[in-house]
Amino acid sequence: MAKPERLRFTILDDLVLLREVAKLNPYEESDRWKTVAERVVNATQKNFSLRCVKEHVDHLLKIWAREGRAHFRKSGTEEQYNEKEGLLQQVQDLQKEFRRSGKSCNVQKSRIQRDIALENISDTLEVIIEEPTSVPSSFMSSTLLPIALPSPSSSSSSSSSTPLTSGSPVRSPNTSPSRTSGPIRNKVRHNTLKKSTLHFLQERHKQEIQFQERQFHLEERRIQLEEEKFKMEKREREARLELEIEERRQKIAMSKQKQEILKILLQLIHKP
Repeated sequence: MAKPERLRFTILDDLVLLREVAKLNPYEESDRWKTVAERVVNATQKNFSLRCVKEHVDHLLKIWAREGRAHFRKSGTEEQYNEKEGLLQQVQDLQKEFRRSGKSCNVQKSRIQRDIALENISDTLEVIIEEPTSVPSSFMSSTLLPIALPSPSSSSSSSSSTPLTSGSPVRSPNTSPSRTSGPIRNKVRHNTLKKSTLHFLQERHKQEIQFQERQFHLEERRIQLEEEKFKMEKREREARLELEIEERRQKIAMSKQKQEILKILLQLIHKP
């Protein structure tokens, strides 16, 4: 069984692919890669798969970052070199912008999720605190006692004292006034717990945000250093390329000069 022929990208295929990527920006919306692949297949009449198209774009960017323009000179014309390099620069900028925006969106999403969690915890604590505290029956029975009727022997002494109004409760002498402040103490305790919990969560949330911001700044700095390194390497490659071109020009000029000298010598030799 014969193996299927392996499809290869020519420089014209590369230009078609890079034009579509720069035009549609599939990094912004991944579904656009399908459109890019369809247009490349229609334009080149080669059945490139979606995966093949995406991997080839990454391959071109890596080769360009590593070898620069010298790699493109293996085939094609000067105009094609210039267009390909310009398109690669556009695609690389789109890719970097996508990575930056993706990190920014992740940080923002994390902040929103933490804010929602903090609000939910705060609402739960408020519900617990605002729920009415039931007073136990033992507390009521211990604080309110029935009225004791006076005995006949004490009628004379009770006549001089202020009479008790029927229905007015008499507090037990053994009941401590501090027991009536139980619900108040519970509410104060709940308020203190709520404040301390919220303070702890807010501090923790603040520290996490600061840590993420530091990571984000470090990532930005790393990208900036990579860009500077890439620009420096690009300048070095261009300088080497210019030097090679100048050396070739000098060799060509020397070769022409030698040919002129030989031509003159031959003319002198054959001159009668």
